[in-house]
Amino acid sequence: MVVAPGFEQEVRQVDARGASSTINIQLRAMSAEEAAFTTGLVALPPKVQKELGKVLAALHSNNPAEARIHLEAANKVAPNRAEVIYSIRAVF
Repeated sequence: MVVAPGFEQEVRQVDARGASSTINIQLRAMSAEEAAFTTGLVALPPKVQKELGKVLAALHSNNPAEARIHLEAANKVAPNRAEVIYSIRAVF
């Protein structure tokens, strides 16, 4: 896994049991808006990050009611945080 501020996260499976080898990973730059939002998410408390992850999972499962429950839980833990408010407005 490669993580760098301002770039999309990249994950690759590598077999490193053999002889030494070189691995090249080309990262894609995020837009300024995405980078600012991602930086804000990392600054949130872990419980809020977990709740927002559950929001995404619920939305991928086409379950907006469950997503709303997790958004409300995130908002209780971190009220008035721009990242949470943005997520609420983006989802609903």
